[in-house]
Amino acid sequence: VLGLLYDASKRTAHDPAVVDPFTLNLSLAFLTLGLPRCETNEVETILPGLLALVGAHSGIRSLSSAARKGQRNQVGHLLLRAIQAIISGNRTSTENTSGRRTGSSMSNLPPSSSLAGKKVELPPGGESKVRDERIALARSVVSSTNNDDACSAVYDLLMDVLLYQPDGGGSSLPPPGLSQCGNERLRSGTSNTAKSWVAEFAPQARLRDLKLSILDFVAPCRRWALFVGDTVMEKDEGKDDDEEEPMAKREVTRDNGLGTARTVALLVAASGDIHPDVSEQASSYLRAHMDSRRNVTGASVPSGDNRDDASKPNTEAGEIGQNKNDDVVPSSSPSHALLGQPIALACALLSLVLGDAVAVGIVRNLPATTAPPTLGSQIPHLNESTPVSTRSVVMSMKRRMVNDKISAAIFNFVACRVLDDEPRIFVLAGDANLTKDANSAAPLELAKRIGSLAIAAVSNLLGSGGSISSVGMASSRANPRVESARLLNSLCIRLSAFYDAMISVEEEEEKKSNIRDKHASSDTVATQLHGLLSKALAVSCLVLSGFSSPHTAGLSNQGSLDTR
Repeated sequence: VLGLLYDASKRTAHDPAVVDPFTLNLSLAFLTLGLPRCETNEVETILPGLLALVGAHSGIRSLSSAARKGQRNQVGHLLLRAIQAIISGNRTSTENTSGRRTGSSMSNLPPSSSLAGKKVELPPGGESKVRDERIALARSVVSSTNNDDACSAVYDLLMDVLLYQPDGGGSSLPPPGLSQCGNERLRSGTSNTAKSWVAEFAPQARLRDLKLSILDFVAPCRRWALFVGDTVMEKDEGKDDDEEEPMAKREVTRDNGLGTARTVALLVAASGDIHPDVSEQASSYLRAHMDSRRNVTGASVPSGDNRDDASKPNTEAGEIGQNKNDDVVPSSSPSHALLGQPIALACALLSLVLGDAVAVGIVRNLPATTAPPTLGSQIPHLNESTPVSTRSVVMSMKRRMVNDKISAAIFNFVACRVLDDEPRIFVLAGDANLTKDANSAAPLELAKRIGSLAIAAVSNLLGSGGSISSVGMASSRANPRVESARLLNSLCIRLSAFYDAMISVEEEEEKKSNIRDKHASSDTVATQLHGLLSKALAVSCLVLSGFSSPHTAGLSNQGSLDTR
C-alpha cells in the first residue's frame, strides 16, 4: 500500500497532486489502521516511506484546501506513531530478552502475529546489520543534500511536538512556539487509547515519553541520529590502485551542515522544556554532542564534490532565508562541525525567541541573496498583490514566540556556543579573504542579520521598563534576562572585532593601491556596524538607567548584579 504513494527506488514520495485522490485517502486510512498492529521491525521497514510522505505533504500547497490539510495532518501523525513505536519497541527489546513480541506500546490492541505471516530470515550479521541498513536508508531520505524539503518538513513536525504543551484552559491560540497550522496538525490526531490525540497526551507523563522518544530518534549520540546525513562509500585516497587487494573504500557522511544544525536546534529547544526529564535529557545529549570533538584540532566539513548540489542557490520565495541549499559556512573549525551552519542555526533559534512574524519584519530589508538557508519550511513572501486567502494561509504558518525558559536556553547557547566559541564567525561565514569588492558583502550582511535579530530579542526582554523589576531573579540558565544580557555582550564583542578586521583589510588594500581616499569604503562599514552597536548601547543604557535609581527594588540580588 505504501508503494502506491512512495517510490522506493528513487527514495521520494509521489506528488500528492498527481496521485488519485481515492487511492491517496484509502491508502492513508489503511496505514493508520495497520501501523498500530505492526511489529517494531515492520515499522522500521516503512519508516523511509513515511519520512518521504511528510516531505511531499509540506509547504503552502498542503494547506491550500481542507482535503490537502487533512492528508498533511494524517501523514504527520503516522510518522509520530512510527517513531514512538520504534523507540519504545527497541527499549522493550533491550530490557526484555525472553523473545516475547516487542510491539508498539501506543495501542491497546492484543498481541498478534506478524502481518507478514511468516518469520523473516535474517542475512549474515543478524538483526543489528538489518537495522543499520534501515537507519542508513531513513537518513538518506531526509538528507539535506538529497531531499531538503523532506528534511525541513520533518524538522518542523518534530519541533512542533517538542514545543507542544497541553492547554488546560481551552484557548484558541496555539501554545508558545507553535504556528496555527502546526497546532491544528497535532490536535487533529486520533488515538487508540483515548478520545483523541490531545486527550492521550494531556497527562505530562505521556507527553514526556513522546518527547523523549523524539530526542532518542534525533540525538547524534544515539543509534538513529536521523539528521546526521547520507552515508556513502568512497574510495580511500590512502590506498594505491595497483595493490593486489580490492580497492579499499570507506564510509563518508555527506551533509552540507543543515542536518547537524537542525539536530542542535531541536536539542536546544527541548533543553528549555518545563518537564525536568525532557530538559535534562536534551541537555545531556547536547552536552555529549558538543564534547564529542573537544580534543579535535581541526574538523573537516563537506566541500567541493562532496556537497553535490548544496552550493546551488534556490531562489524560491522566502523571507528568513532564500538560499535553501546554499552552503555559506565553510570552515576548518571544530565548532562548525558541531554546529553545522552556525549562522543559519543562530538565525533559526533567535526567530523562535521573536516569533516568525517579528523576525520576518526585521530581516525584510536585508538582501535575500546573502541570507543563510532556513532549517524549517520556507515561509512565502507576502506583498500587496497577495490574495487574502493566501495571506491567511501564510500567517497560519508563522510560529509564535517561545516561553521564557526556552528563550533563556536559546540565549545561553547562542552566546556561549555560537558567538564565544567562534571568534571569527562573521569572517568565516563569508569569504575569509576580505577585500573592498563584493566579497566583503556576504559576511557584513550576515553580521547585520544576526545582530538585528539578537538586539531585537534582547530588547523585548530588557528594553521595557517593566522588565527591570523582574530581572532580579536567581542567576541561572532559567533567567532569560541575565542570559539575554550575556548574549548582547558577546554580540558587541564580535561586531567590534569584525569591524576592526574589515577596516584593517581595507587599509592594506588602500596602501597597495595608493588610494588617497581612505574613507571611500570604510564609511559604509562603519555606518552599518555602528548602527547595530548604537542600538545595543541604547538597550544597555536603558537597563542601567533603571538600576541607577535608589528606589529600584532588588538591586543587590545576584540576577541584577549579573545583568549589570
